[in-house]
This record gives sequence, C-alpha cells and structure tokens, in this order.
Amino acid sequence: AARRIHPKPALPVLSLDDFVPHKVLGAGGQGSVLAVEHKATGKMCALKTISKHTLTPSGVKLVLTEQATMKETAGCPFFPRLLASFETDSEFCIVSVRLLSCLSSYVDGG
Repeated sequence: AARRIHPKPALPVLSLDDFVPHKVLGAGGQGSVLAVEHKATGKMCALKTISKHTLTPSGVKLVLTEQATMKETAGCPFFPRLLASFETDSEFCIVSVRLLSCLSSYVDGG
C-alpha cells in the first residue's frame, strides 16, 4: 500500500515591517538577535539578522545550515522553533520562538 506523505506547511511571507523591536538580546560580528513583537499577533519572537555585507561564503553556508537544522528539529523542546525566514537587500533574517523569555530574570541583562 502506498503511504501518503503530507508536505510541511509553508512558512509565512514576512518582512522587517511586520515586527516591532523591543530589545537587543545579543550582537556579534555578522549580525544581531533582537526580541521583537509580531505586529499582527502580538507574539514575542527572536529575530536574528545577519548582514550580507560582512558574511563570508562559509558564513552563508552556516546560515543555510542553521535554517535547515531549525526546520528539521521542529517540535523538539530543546531547539528554537523556526517561525519564518526572509531577506532584505542587506540582511538575512531568521524568526524563531524566543525560548529564553522564561529565564530572562536569571540572566545578566534579562
């Protein structure tokens, strides 16, 4: 008997205009992670932005690997859940569930 395979639902199409930034959670040489609020739902998320201008070819591969890993680990409670990804002219953007919000009062700067 043939087994029916159900495709994973498509991620929503978003842009930076869909989010209200609240706080920088971290920053590095290639980008930053911000706590953002999705305007339509009010849901708090983490938005990772990676500058295309400072990204090396091996860095591009890492970004794509990170996105693929987040898709593959969907549903696992130990990994952030990918909500969406998109790009602007200057940045790659990855939107995920903000897992550490419950721990922020225990972390420096939280």
